[in-house]
Amino acid sequence: MTNPVMDSPEALGLALCLFLPEMSQGFIIQTRSGEMQVSAANSLPFVREMDRLLKKEISQAQREAYRNAGESTSGVPEFSSLYENQP
Repeated sequence: MTNPVMDSPEALGLALCLFLPEMSQGFIIQTRSGEMQVSAANSLPFVREMDRLLKKEISQAQREAYRNAGESTSGVPEFSSLYENQP
């Protein structure tokens, strides 16, 4: 498995479309110190936060690209989280 660099709207969109649905089924967090398994039953808070963060990063990357091209950022959509209003 490769680890994509999350620095473009495309890579972030891929994470949003592929990784979040998979995360809702449970996942493993790996660090240098070890790993922690998150069950499907406990995944929703993580999925909600990743959804929010990814959409924020996509908007920021798109706005930066527009600014670098000398274009107005008024046409860049603001994303809202799919999971924002769920308990």
